[in-house]
Order: sequence, then structure tokens, then C-alpha cells
Amino acid sequence: MHYSAHNKTNYIERLRNQNTNHIPSGFYNGLSDTHMDNVRACDDEAPFGCGAINDQISGVSIHQMYQLLTPNVASPLAFKNKLNESMNSTQQTLINNLYNSYF
Repeated sequence: MHYSAHNKTNYIERLRNQNTNHIPSGFYNGLSDTHMDNVRACDDEAPFGCGAINDQISGVSIHQMYQLLTPNVASPLAFKNKLNESMNSTQQTLINNLYNSYF
């Protein structure tokens, strides 16, 4: 099958559980994009391990995310928890929903 650049990006954004302590690019994109959607993501090693991605959060800047990547943030869960510290309860719920879609 031939993949265009768009298809590769689309495929990468829909991977979950790719590697230990890997934060999927789709998680970053879901945080920062300006549109909200519900798509499916799959575990590459478990072809039937697909599920919906609940992306209802938007507007987190790349700068905000980058600032969270400190030596104390050594896992996706630590990244998510650090991000939630600066958000209101509604945003925290949306972030948690997105996170749970990927992990």
C-alpha cells in the first residue's frame, strides 16, 4: 500500500501504546488542535485493540507542553498530571478523556 505524507501523519496520530513511555503524537495534536473530533486509534501490536479517541480539548500551546517536559516528567502519566495542574476542572476532565483514549 502506498502512503502519502498525509496518510502517514494520519496513521501516526492513530497509534496508541506504541512504546513504553512514548507519548503519541496524536495526544499532542489533540491538545493543541482547534477542532474536536472522535476518531479511532489502534495498538499496533494488537490489531483488535482499537478504540475511540475522545478529543474534546483544544488550544493547549506547544510552548505550554514544552515547558512541562522537565527532568521530573519521565512518563506520559507524569506529563498528563503536570498539564492538569495548570487547568480548570473541566479542562482536566477533557485532558483525562483524551489521555485515556491513548493509554
